[in-house]
Amino acid sequence: MIVRRQIATLLQMNDSQTYSAALTKLSIWMGALMVPLYDILLSVLLLIVIDFFTGIGSAIKRKEGISSRKMRNTLNKFLFYSLTLLAAHIVEVKITPALPWLNIVSGFVALTELRSIFENFNVIFGLNIWTYVKGLIRQTKAGEEILNSLDKSKDKEP
Repeated sequence: MIVRRQIATLLQMNDSQTYSAALTKLSIWMGALMVPLYDILLSVLLLIVIDFFTGIGSAIKRKEGISSRKMRNTLNKFLFYSLTLLAAHIVEVKITPALPWLNIVSGFVALTELRSIFENFNVIFGLNIWTYVKGLIRQTKAGEEILNSLDKSKDKEP
């Protein structure tokens, strides 16, 4: 309380103006931090929307019900992917600028969503694109490790 009054006195503002100014500065700082993520977050959102619609098509093809719980997972996915990408960006910019963390994490997120889209596409049309893509990715050692990680994460999903 004493600190708040000292800040208000220093800035010659009342309490509400102090909070407003602090919130404005925080918003500007967060906005500046998020600008480099704009394209990536938009791309991830687009992949999630495509996965959502192909998932609905897949559920209809399998004659499964479409529940609000599954639809809520789409929003949760975007929220947690966004937070993960923000964390990767912060680590890359502020802690280890020599490593492209944002590219690595965004690539992993994109591959995860693509895998899901391709699986839904397989159910809808009977074409297994994911097997072809996996063959191309496995041609590199890093690609092999990423695919193994994706397969392990798929096994953990409920």
